[in-house]
Amino acid sequence: MNEQNAWLSFIQSGGGKLIGMSLAYIASFMGLAFAWYSWRKREQIKKAKEAGK
Repeated sequence: MNEQNAWLSFIQSGGGKLIGMSLAYIASFMGLAFAWYSWRKREQIKKAKEAGK
């Protein structure tokens, strides 16, 4: 069995779904992390403005 047939067999046996779901999970986690980072940054700016008043 050559390498191409091995990949084709892996994908046909559900490996493609595994890879796709893993990528979706990673992308979702990265989106949540980015949203949290942006929110935290905005909160720090807001607190700095309030402290300066």
